[in-house]
Amino acid sequence: MTRKGHVNHPGTFKDFETAEAHVLDVLKHAGQALQTTDYLTAAADVLTHPDPYVRGDPFLRVAAATCAKTIQQKWRNRLAAVDLYAESHCLTAIFSLYSK
Repeated sequence: MTRKGHVNHPGTFKDFETAEAHVLDVLKHAGQALQTTDYLTAAADVLTHPDPYVRGDPFLRVAAATCAKTIQQKWRNRLAAVDLYAESHCLTAIFSLYSK
């Protein structure tokens, strides 16, 4: 199956619809990852660090990796380059959701 997306050919309206569905899916799975990632487990190695950003970073990164794994599996054959950008897209979505 040929992967589709705006990365490997000029975009069409169908490509836009695919990209929109992808973004909504990333947001959905980022939210699920935030809810299911255990903070104490993710941040176990840095819990005593005085900087709260250092204590929070592992949690956010584990949640992003969890989200990315799901996104890569679901979108690998539908959207070009999803393997390259899934984790950064998930992390961006997590930052957006986490800051609300």
